[in-house]
Amino acid sequence: MPQTHIRKGFFFYFGLFVLFLIAIFLVCVVIMMFNPGSSILWMEYFTDNTTYLVTQTTTDNPEVIDWSTITNVEVNCSYADVTVEHDNTHDDSGLYIINNAKGFAVSKDAVDFGYQVYTTAGGNTLHIDLTEPKGFIYFSDDVQIILHSTSPDNLDLSRINLTVNNTSGDVVLGGSGTPGNAELASLNVESQSGDIRFMSTFDASSLSALNLQTNSGNMDSYMPVSTGSSTQDGIYTNCDVSFVTNSGRIYFDAIDVGSHAINITCESGVVVNNFMRAGQIDVKSGQGNYDFGQVYGVLSFTNSEDTILSPNIMVDEMQGDFILSTNEDSNAEPDIDIGKISGTLSILADRGSVKVDEANGAMNITSAGNLGIDVTVGENNSETKTITNVNGGIRVSFMSNVLGRTDLTANGNISIYFTNVAKFNSTAYVNDGQNATLLDDNRISITHGLVDDASKNPLQVLGTSASTGTMTIKTNGNLSYNLVTSDAI
Repeated sequence: MPQTHIRKGFFFYFGLFVLFLIAIFLVCVVIMMFNPGSSILWMEYFTDNTTYLVTQTTTDNPEVIDWSTITNVEVNCSYADVTVEHDNTHDDSGLYIINNAKGFAVSKDAVDFGYQVYTTAGGNTLHIDLTEPKGFIYFSDDVQIILHSTSPDNLDLSRINLTVNNTSGDVVLGGSGTPGNAELASLNVESQSGDIRFMSTFDASSLSALNLQTNSGNMDSYMPVSTGSSTQDGIYTNCDVSFVTNSGRIYFDAIDVGSHAINITCESGVVVNNFMRAGQIDVKSGQGNYDFGQVYGVLSFTNSEDTILSPNIMVDEMQGDFILSTNEDSNAEPDIDIGKISGTLSILADRGSVKVDEANGAMNITSAGNLGIDVTVGENNSETKTITNVNGGIRVSFMSNVLGRTDLTANGNISIYFTNVAKFNSTAYVNDGQNATLLDDNRISITHGLVDDASKNPLQVLGTSASTGTMTIKTNGNLSYNLVTSDAI
């Protein structure tokens, strides 16, 4: 019994002691909050609610910022948001810096808010270097840098080449939209985790350069872009554009750059574009997911320095060529799913899969390993179709006519599907590097009733088509010819 009373007494007084410490801590917190900048218990509180209209440089000899001579603006900051707007949210045009940051910082690591604004290049380039408060607890991290124009007569944003280097802050293009849309001469953004957003009140058509890079942030747009049949959110501009991300998301409903180039670099992120129009679309890919709707132009997945590993690529419809090229020893394993393509299909990969629902152009698919290949040839595709799968099989379907020349080479099984329209001559060989040994009939299967009393190899199929195609097949596996209905293709 005495031991029990001692134990209960100990916990009672220990609890009082803990409550006492908590009370002291809370008192210190309250004191710090009423005395920002004071240091108590290795902590200090920072807070502000100030809007600065910066009209002069912060140099030893301040000068009035003459926006009529400024053509370049370079921003360096950490977590501040950078906004470009042409509206009436502020009374005057110019540079606004807003600090609403609040929180607690470790005293020895505390950093006071500050900014430096100065010009170089004969007064043509305006530098904005911002220092944001640094804390371990933020009640608010609202710090903003705003290029604001109420009228082009006061600040013509369309003359400004904007460069932003930040860590986690967002870059927002466009404001409320009254009295008009914001414009820039060019835009270059490099960020670690910040998002880049194009609002509906930004006009990208005047850009002469657009380069966006973020490590893990997102890029998206709310700008209306006409795609001919509909209007979607995205970017319309008349210059080359570059989008770079490591693990972030690039999401635009529509990107239209006319005959210019789109360059996309993505290591493991997500790229979604429902509509793309460009002369050339180059994608440097490691892994990642690529979901493209309609593509107008040449879509090329390049393999500089063996970067392609295992991207997932989906394209609904291509009006142009599709190219994916790797080195034979790069161990690339892409998964490619294309709905419809009108141009050339050129793929060199190791493993993974290729599925095409309707190919209407020339075809050259080569696998250095075991690539799953399932391709459907369009109705009137008379271009040459060459498919080589070193270790795997091949499945090819013909929607109706079998036109032109088809060359299939594999170590695995080859399956060919066609309708009663198909008319072609086919010869199959053992895949021994030369056209010398015909494939044995017992390794060839033919749908019952397709041919009567005819040779399996060479094989002649007499469908209703007016034109005849030719097939040359090499395989070390089995070969099957399958007559099916058009619904089964």
